[in-house]
Amino acid sequence: KTALASCFKKEPVVITNGYLELPNVKGVLVDEKEGVEACVELLARKGHRKQAFILPNPTPSNLAKEKGFAAGMEALGWRREDLWIYTAPSTLEESRQVTERILREHPEVEGLHCFDFLFVHKNNPYFCRNKKTRMTPEIAIVDSNTLSCLGLQNLLEEIIPTAVIRSFRSFGELMDDTPDMYVHYFISSQIYFEHTAFFLERMPKTIVLVNGETVPQLSGMPTLNIYQDEQNLAKNILQLRQYGNQYRQNHEKPAPARHSDMAVNTAAGHDLSAREIEVLVLIIKGLINKEIADKLNISQTTVISHRKNITEKLGIKSVSGLTIYAVMHGYVEADRI
Repeated sequence: KTALASCFKKEPVVITNGYLELPNVKGVLVDEKEGVEACVELLARKGHRKQAFILPNPTPSNLAKEKGFAAGMEALGWRREDLWIYTAPSTLEESRQVTERILREHPEVEGLHCFDFLFVHKNNPYFCRNKKTRMTPEIAIVDSNTLSCLGLQNLLEEIIPTAVIRSFRSFGELMDDTPDMYVHYFISSQIYFEHTAFFLERMPKTIVLVNGETVPQLSGMPTLNIYQDEQNLAKNILQLRQYGNQYRQNHEKPAPARHSDMAVNTAAGHDLSAREIEVLVLIIKGLINKEIADKLNISQTTVISHRKNITEKLGIKSVSGLTIYAVMHGYVEADRI
């Protein structure tokens, strides 16, 4: 329970044939053989076909799980004698040693079925420090345009060959998958606008696809112009990936390199002050200068000055453009306009 509460605060967790009182944990009853067989099938559907199994004490329950693993892998075309089955860890240290042995002998492993003492998570400090292989990064493309998805997927597979690339035609399809497992999200601007709250929380990993023109409303968001040649696309994707990695390492946004086709407009010149944000919100709610002045207890001259600063900083003159900017940056919710 302590491990789940500290390492898996947000991830949905299912415990079979048991229960823990945590908000993100559900308990279910399941047949052990068929349950593990279903887990093998689920991982395979997500692209993880190379799976290993650790058998703890050979109790009837654990032997049933082993049979389920074997049945699931044989259904994927594996021969029984080729299965990666490791036995008998009875303590946490032995389990750790077995895990490291699997990673040494089969660095290509994509899924690990383990029970009782073994508890492995990709963010576990010990595991990450000592393993010799890297976790396979997974990247999501969310765009209703099939051609855009296929083209970007092929390009990503070429420049990041170790990554698993998945395409989704809608935000709903992404939600039906495992949405928090991805290291990057490449999303259309329309989907970003419709689901801003979700992607704002994942801003270092979110890259919005744009069609060539500079979009002031996306100031502060990493964007990728998909209307450029393959060489520049590849270059900009790698720059954006480096930017995201640097952000996560430093826990703050670095000043990104400027590029006409790769926009990460996070320079201080584009940041609005707290008062300017207040004025912006009241503008898009339809208040005129006098009403804004009364609401904030400032003069109309000051309101006009703030409006001028907002326009100059953002490069947006229309109220509709300011509205889109405010929604995309979380200053207001779309359904409150």
